[in-house]
Amino acid sequence: FDEICNKEPNIKAELILVGDIEAYEDNTKPVTRQEIDEIKQIIQKNNRIIHYKELSHIEIVNLLQKSHVGLLPSWSDTYGYSVLEMQAAGVPVITTNIRALPEINSEEVGWMINLPLSNTGEAEYVGVEARSFIRKKLINDLENIIE
Repeated sequence: FDEICNKEPNIKAELILVGDIEAYEDNTKPVTRQEIDEIKQIIQKNNRIIHYKELSHIEIVNLLQKSHVGLLPSWSDTYGYSVLEMQAAGVPVITTNIRALPEINSEEVGWMINLPLSNTGEAEYVGVEARSFIRKKLINDLENIIE
């Protein structure tokens, strides 16, 4: 999002993030401490990125009802409940093709970013180069969807 804002400074968009980016590190968050610090710096310097560490269910529903598009660029998501919540609020969603997400969010109702998948249906994100490739693909595909 930050790169898109830099390339398109007049774009009328705001990114709202909900969740503790430092809560834990596991295979669903394949990032290093340095990458987390970089994410925090991006959030702090871009006034179009709003981050809530946590919100109540009511606050989330209120945010969703005001949203134009939902985004779940997941690398490893098992169920996609947040996509269902966004769709229930009438918000079309941009997701990746990870695990169950294509069944929940087809291109008939939203947008799909197709990533290279492992045999378990997760993104191939092992190693710095693989993570870099996925990030670049996500950015490129998001730019194409936005255009």
